Amino acid sequence: MYYDQNHDEPMSRSKNLFWIEHWEHIWMKIGVNISNFPMSLSAVGFHVCLAAIFVLYYVYWVQLNMFETVRYLGMLAIPTFIFGNRLLSGIAAKSCVIFYQELSQYTAVYVEFGPPLDRND
Repeated sequence: MYYDQNHDEPMSRSKNLFWIEHWEHIWMKIGVNISNFPMSLSAVGFHVCLAAIFVLYYVYWVQLNMFETVRYLGMLAIPTFIFGNRLLSGIAAKSCVIFYQELSQYTAVYVEFGPPLDRND
């Protein structure tokens, strides 16, 4: 593995930690909103898999080669896709119900979640 001759390894790792702390500071200053975080298996699983992908990117930067990284990324991509799909469909269903509830307050809209009605009767 190639290392820069002007920088020793412990110093470059401390720079990495500096950038991580810098992003944490920016997120706290912006005010990351975690109050609407859905506590479900799909939400926690998706964010754990996403964090694992970010850790894999760091390990690739420090230690792995491209082919090893792609193999591990392929293993992480499958559960990330499944959890993410379930998370987004749950959020979409929840926002759809909220939208129709708010809409029914102002208009005479009655929404029935079921099979479509046959209009020929």
